[in-house]
Amino acid sequence: MTRRQFLKSASLAALGGALGAGGYGLMEAKWLRVNRVTLPVPNLPLAFAGKTVAFMADLHHGPFVPLSYVEHAVNMVNGLKPDLITLGGDYPHMSVRYIAPCIGALARLRAPLGVYAVLGNHDHYFGGQPHTTAALRDACIPELTNHGLWIESNGGRLWLCGVDDCRFGKPDLPPAAERRIPG
Repeated sequence: MTRRQFLKSASLAALGGALGAGGYGLMEAKWLRVNRVTLPVPNLPLAFAGKTVAFMADLHHGPFVPLSYVEHAVNMVNGLKPDLITLGGDYPHMSVRYIAPCIGALARLRAPLGVYAVLGNHDHYFGGQPHTTAALRDACIPELTNHGLWIESNGGRLWLCGVDDCRFGKPDLPPAAERRIPG
């Protein structure tokens, strides 16, 4: 093999690898899947037995993930008719300009016990944390980053809490886990 043939083969392999990785990233960003899992919860109040929780995370609305995808995800979750919806963060990708439209679409989520959110690592990028917090507040989606609250159902109460992203945020579990008396 000549040097020219080697460089041509190596270049084609590198280009193929880059295109494959990029294509995978674009496809993975739009994978939408429902995983049904039954979790035993010790000491769960009877009023919450059999309740369903939908967990959504990593929407990454941005240049590669259109708002129509986020809206489709919202419709899919609403169609599952969960009792509670939790949002795990990573709403925008690449820029703060994607935050408000994404959170605006998430404001259409409906569940009898409510919709609650925390922030993910992408919500801290590009100075996005204050924008994400404001968008969640404007959408009336309680943000449980480093705190919690009681949710009630049929006379039972359950403490629901969240923490900030462990790499780019400032997670603080003690105040989140501290159960306060409602009121």
